[in-house]
Amino acid sequence: MEMRERRQTSSLSLLFVLDEFRFREATDPRDRVYAALGVTTDPIASHIKPDYNSPVEGVYRDLAKLSIRKAEPGHRLDILGCLDDVTSTTPKV
Repeated sequence: MEMRERRQTSSLSLLFVLDEFRFREATDPRDRVYAALGVTTDPIASHIKPDYNSPVEGVYRDLAKLSIRKAEPGHRLDILGCLDDVTSTTPKV
């Protein structure tokens, strides 16, 4: 199901949106997280504030920690599947 269709029919979890954005090009890898905040309807997004002064690794580490703390039992490590390769892509300038 396309993200647009899913957005019209149900709520969008942050993990779903991050997974959709995972391989998208971004000049700043933090934008994959920060852009997802504007699309998701997940309440966890309210705990994340964009901060471009934070190092990329810190943004993803903090996101993983928050997701693990807030996730339902049985889904605590789901975030790890959404973050693989996100910081290994060299931004294109």
